[in-house]
Amino acid sequence: MGKEMKVVKQLVKEGKDKKAIFERAESEGLKLDKVARYLASYPDKEESEKYDVANKIFIFIYAFMVIGSVLSLPSMLEEISPAGLFLAMSFVLLIPGIIVFLLYKKSAIGYLVLGFFLIRGLFQSFSEYEAGDTVVMLELGVGAFMLAYVAFLKIKLFPYQNLFNMRKGEDGRVIFTKAQAVIEDEKAQLPG
Repeated sequence: MGKEMKVVKQLVKEGKDKKAIFERAESEGLKLDKVARYLASYPDKEESEKYDVANKIFIFIYAFMVIGSVLSLPSMLEEISPAGLFLAMSFVLLIPGIIVFLLYKKSAIGYLVLGFFLIRGLFQSFSEYEAGDTVVMLELGVGAFMLAYVAFLKIKLFPYQNLFNMRKGEDGRVIFTKAQAVIEDEKAQLPG
């Protein structure tokens, strides 16, 4: 990471407007594609404030699920080798810890990574399903709810992005604000 991105990150931490940050980067001759991509990975201030409570509720639910999985580990500890135990603990504590940090920071990648793990968990639950298995049905229900919640937050916090990637404007640069996305949508609707 160059000095230029440190300046941009500092301005974001200070709560500066994305448009003002981009204009400053443009005036200083920074790499605008990198700046736009970085700015697009965080929500606009108004969306961030609007969905802050929903995001915190989601983090609480996810942390509760992680703690529940940690509490179920003692029964499995007898069957796992020390290397397997280390790997299991890294998945149970390290990866969810990183995801919680990214969700707290409202970073777009956190929602995508958690969505990936939730989809993986749903497929795993399907493979274990036997007719009438209540526990698996509960896992599927909770997993589907969490996946829907992740998709909802990702779409609401980042309305200028597609679900899995960043939208680009006519100039080929990444769209990083809701206002830019509205302008691009209006341009697309204009005749020829």
